[in-house]
Amino acid sequence: MKGDFSRFTFDSKNRYSRVLMQQGRVQLDADWNEQLDISAYRTETEITDFIGQSGAPENNAGFVISVIDEGTNLKIGQGRFYIEGMLFENYSYSADVDVTFTNQPDFPNATIEDFLSKRKPDGKYLVYLDVCQHHITALEAPTIRDIALGGADTTTRVKNVWQVKLCKLEDADTLNRSDYGGPGWQPEGEAAISEGKLTVKATPGAITENQLYRVEIHQGNEGSKTKSTDNVSFKWSRDNGAIAAQVEASTDEDFIIKNAGRDADLAFPVGALVEFSNANLPLNGKPGILATVKRVQSNRLTVEWKAPDTQPPENLKELTIARRWDCSKEIGIESFNEFYELEQSITVKFELGKLYKTGDYWLIPSRALTGSIEWSPEAQSAHGIRHRYCSLALLERKDGIFSVLADWRSIFKPITSGLLNKAGDTMTGSLTIDQNLSVTGKAAIGYNSTNQTAALAINGNVGIGTTSPGSMLSVAGGVAIGSNSLVAASDGQLLVQNSIRAARIGIGTLPNSVLSVAGEVAIGYSYAGSNSAPENGLLVEGNIGVGTPIPQSKLSVAGGVAIGSNYSFRNAAPNDGLIVEGNLGIGEINPKQKLVVTNGKASVGYNDADQTAALAISGNLGIGTTSPKAQLEISGSLQATGNNQALTALHIKSTFNENSKNGVKQNGLIIENGNVGIGTTNPISKLTIQTIDPYSGKVFRCEVKQEPEKYYLELNATTETGIVRWGFKLGHHPTSYSNVLVFDQQARVGIGVEKPTVALDVNGIIKGVNTKPLMEQIVHRRILYSGTPQSCGPSEVDPGKLLVEVSSLVAAVPEKQANTSRKYRLYAEYAAYTSPSSNIALKTEIKFIKVNSSDPSASFTLSKNSYVANLTIDEYTEWKVVPEFENLDVNCRIYFSVKAANETKWGSIRHLELQVADFFL
Repeated sequence: MKGDFSRFTFDSKNRYSRVLMQQGRVQLDADWNEQLDISAYRTETEITDFIGQSGAPENNAGFVISVIDEGTNLKIGQGRFYIEGMLFENYSYSADVDVTFTNQPDFPNATIEDFLSKRKPDGKYLVYLDVCQHHITALEAPTIRDIALGGADTTTRVKNVWQVKLCKLEDADTLNRSDYGGPGWQPEGEAAISEGKLTVKATPGAITENQLYRVEIHQGNEGSKTKSTDNVSFKWSRDNGAIAAQVEASTDEDFIIKNAGRDADLAFPVGALVEFSNANLPLNGKPGILATVKRVQSNRLTVEWKAPDTQPPENLKELTIARRWDCSKEIGIESFNEFYELEQSITVKFELGKLYKTGDYWLIPSRALTGSIEWSPEAQSAHGIRHRYCSLALLERKDGIFSVLADWRSIFKPITSGLLNKAGDTMTGSLTIDQNLSVTGKAAIGYNSTNQTAALAINGNVGIGTTSPGSMLSVAGGVAIGSNSLVAASDGQLLVQNSIRAARIGIGTLPNSVLSVAGEVAIGYSYAGSNSAPENGLLVEGNIGVGTPIPQSKLSVAGGVAIGSNYSFRNAAPNDGLIVEGNLGIGEINPKQKLVVTNGKASVGYNDADQTAALAISGNLGIGTTSPKAQLEISGSLQATGNNQALTALHIKSTFNENSKNGVKQNGLIIENGNVGIGTTNPISKLTIQTIDPYSGKVFRCEVKQEPEKYYLELNATTETGIVRWGFKLGHHPTSYSNVLVFDQQARVGIGVEKPTVALDVNGIIKGVNTKPLMEQIVHRRILYSGTPQSCGPSEVDPGKLLVEVSSLVAAVPEKQANTSRKYRLYAEYAAYTSPSSNIALKTEIKFIKVNSSDPSASFTLSKNSYVANLTIDEYTEWKVVPEFENLDVNCRIYFSVKAANETKWGSIRHLELQVADFFL
């Protein structure tokens, strides 16, 4: 309440009932205002005690919510409503204009879109009422002033303000009306008042003025889930913010003000902090815009806008009120760690990490006589502005259209017509009893007879647990009958229990058993209303349990079952077994044999929904024997009639299961003629094995084929496009019938050789598959020999090798013989022995590459049986020698040697290192 007040003294804890005036005494505003607060407190408390936290009178219930504008807007019904004893009224200023959500008188510029969920706008919404008391001065309502006084300021007013708002209900929220009301209830995202408290201190004797200090939150943190106070700020005034003036005109920096007080220079001095606002900003919970006075000329103020609003606001023309504050700027509550001094040793400190609402305030009276402040030592909650809330309706928004699901207002009746006389009365409306009802005497519903003998007489259907009984008595729940009914019956159950074996139920007859029925019985929704039950029979729609309380099938029996007149009186059925005297039909209503299965498949040991076999058996099958030793064992003869192929396809001879050299061994199979397919129904060879790669989808096939004078094993791979690529073949030589391809356990391969002795042992000639030299087609090599030859003679290699290469030649002259001026020469020769003979030849010249030199001239070529002279050999010289041959075959034996000597005499090559390698694919 920003007015020129001395202080506010009302406190309900004092329990004062009225204020008494004394003659010849000074009149103070605080006494007058306390009397009004006492009266208001009593009135609000009495109304709350009578009608509860909120409610609307039946004869003029206001704020009923309805949908208008094709479901896009809400109409707010006219009438009265009470919240915590305070009266709130909704009346349209024009009979032709309804009060809607978007034109509320105390909620400027309200839009429904501001309250819709950004993540999921459709769904359930709560409509609630937000109310508070708003202080009004002549600046907001000029008619408060009496013009006869020439514009003098007199009193102020307090207005009961209401705003209708929306709150999105999440899927997990309950839809019980009682959860959205009552004392202290507030919607999600709302707060009745700031949570943070203020501590105020002052040095005794330092106060020299009688003031009413006002500390007010300028920028709050409403809506912050973390309640961060980083951006929360406040401002203060020593005059309760009462120094304010009307703005008559304005430009970017100049304001013409009216009624600035006794003196504009004193009211708005240079350097003063001024807040420009209007009547709508506080209603929307927003602060004004701050500026600093730069110059004062009569009633003209020139200002400088404060950061961050260093430029004139866009709504400059809408700012109609100028209010002075006594701080130089707004103060962040986290900008100081300890108490902040206002003036005259008065210091304040806020709680951090709490919620603060814009406009909430604390009032601190100071008195010069005591030199101190009137403030308790404890931190205090905000003195205002307190909000109160109640629910009005439940809505649902679907595809952008609202509909009303429920009216959640509380409606109360007048005392004179809404209450009953304790001595006796007549009720003309409905009666709802939330607690117990005790009646001494008789009760009648639908009757009014003095001759009634029944304790309770009801004319009509009676519903227990239901509001819409379809019979004289309808029970929604369990029923227990009998003096010994100690166990509660569940929903839909009838419990009849007395002493042991004494309870009996008879339907159509006097009961001689626990349940006696004279006639047919139908159980189940589908059967209960039909005449399909056989005479004196039983028809059951659901599951029947015999010996089990939880049947999972139409008939579940825990124990043995005997069927047949000769078995029914015997104890012959095995435990959990079944004996049947007659024929048993599965899928057959007239079985001619002991067991007949039609229109389906049978399985033993399997339970597969994708079974295709008429009969699938997991385990051994015995025909003519009870102890088969194999998957299928037949004791006796096997004969196929009507289809000879049925027998020849299996071809089981009389020697089957006999230990004869011509018989089938254990786990074996003999097929004399025809093809066998595994994984395929279309075998195209003697044996075809086919599988599909689950990852690539390719079909892999292994076949045993037979052609004239030969047979072989072939592996194929078929792509998804159907193209067949040759993969691998095994077979016999067509004439000699020797093994064509052999793999042994040492990973040695033989081609035309039954027992390979090396990694690849070939009996025959190897030819290139394209125009490239054979050397270029060879991709692997292995060192066979590495060492220093002891003589200059040829070094032969083992027969059967494809090629010999001198991969490196090292001249290592002993240090004592080294002479950089001495010249050496190299001589290269080769010889080849083949069987059969071959035109082996040196394909190209021998190339010497000097390994440890980047000079291209250091390399040279040397023809066969030739030499190079004047060759300088240093202490360490290495060449790589790569000869290439052609017309080789597998029986070729080759040696290759390199000699080195000085210019005058051939010397030993014991200092030259020779490596010999063979090659294989």
